[in-house]
Amino acid sequence: LLEVKFIQKGQYICQMFGWYLLQINLLGPLWLLTYPCFTSMMRNLISQYSSATISQEKWTR
Repeated sequence: LLEVKFIQKGQYICQMFGWYLLQINLLGPLWLLTYPCFTSMMRNLISQYSSATISQEKWTR
């Protein structure tokens, strides 16, 4: 259940960010400024998700 919520949250963030990028598409430099922030956020999401699944696997064993 936690996993599903996390995936939905991640998809929602991606959708919101995509919409935001569409709105500021003409402002290229702004994308360059937000890109590092976006990649670090995604890295955090992925690491949290992978650690959650690993702990869940240990727990089910």
